[in-house]
Amino acid sequence: MKKLALLFALVFAGAGCEKDFDTINENPYSPTTTSMEALFNGVVESLQLGWNEQFYVHNEKLYEATQQAALTSRAWLNTAIGIDEIWNNYYATLKNIREIERRFAAFEAAGGSPEELKNVRAMLKIITAYKTFRVTDLFGDIPFFDAGRGIEDLQYLRPKYDSQEAIYKALLDDLKWAADNIEIDPSATAPSSRSTPGPSKASPPHASLRSSIQNSPAGTNRERLRNTFSRFDSSTSSSTPVSN
Repeated sequence: MKKLALLFALVFAGAGCEKDFDTINENPYSPTTTSMEALFNGVVESLQLGWNEQFYVHNEKLYEATQQAALTSRAWLNTAIGIDEIWNNYYATLKNIREIERRFAAFEAAGGSPEELKNVRAMLKIITAYKTFRVTDLFGDIPFFDAGRGIEDLQYLRPKYDSQEAIYKALLDDLKWAADNIEIDPSATAPSSRSTPGPSKASPPHASLRSSIQNSPAGTNRERLRNTFSRFDSSTSSSTPVSN
């Protein structure tokens, strides 16, 4: 009788261990899926400057090169730490930007209206342009058009370097599209006609960004910044920055 009771106990115990096993063992702090809203918020959060970038690059190199601030002494020459933070922040975020773009495409393929995506698509283009301008101004030619797409195809695992000129032209086109399509009326839920009174008449921030990029003197500070603290191996076989 005792053996039979033990057998039943083992059977029920085994069944209990399997009940909701997958759910119980999910780590709430390490999700495998996420919403587009969370991805977009992560992209926005990435705009904050990192401490290593500010300390090792801005303080030690850019202030001296641009003469926008005084460098009182050379104390910390670990510039590579700051460069790595800029590089890692940009490409980790670009991966999420590509994922958001794929979700835009999937939404439209499923019959969703492109009009519903105009505002968020315009905002994503503006943020992408801002982040990419910063990086290409510092490093020149960088992987961009194929970068962040490693999950799509193995050919993108080592993306080629794209010319700064091609990147600039593409980003300026994106900013023009954003200026033509974004709705800046806070009460609007989707883009409407451009005759909306009030705030829509004002020049949005991205318009001034595009204008300042277009009208900036060719090469202003860019060569000095790049040559001051870093150079890159621009061969298509490598996408790893090489710092001085």
